[in-house]
Amino acid sequence: MQASRVLPVALKGLEEGPYKGLVDEAHLLKQLEWCAQAGSLFVATDKDEPVGFFAATFLPSHMILGRVPCAMELAWYVLPEHRHKGHGYALLVAFESWATNLGCKYLFLGKKRKGYLPLEQTYWKAI
Repeated sequence: MQASRVLPVALKGLEEGPYKGLVDEAHLLKQLEWCAQAGSLFVATDKDEPVGFFAATFLPSHMILGRVPCAMELAWYVLPEHRHKGHGYALLVAFESWATNLGCKYLFLGKKRKGYLPLEQTYWKAI
């Protein structure tokens, strides 16, 4: 699916969180296109319309773990009216399958999920 079709869903998700008013739409589209080209943009649909997405990146090595391939969530969102219907889980499974096929040994998510251990928490502030 084209990144431009996913952009409205991504914008809605980012505007609901701490990034409200800070999102650079053109840059976000470029990032979604980059993920789509890399095969790391997963899209949930309902009647062929995007209702959620999962964007990820591949890391050939990790700063602490060394030369171990890893995959990391960049963004993950499902529209509120489409939650609790299996879309989020399907996106997670697609991410895990993609990472497994790349030979990843570790996966990193931004939020706690069943089967994932807490590693660290990130904090930010605008300066």
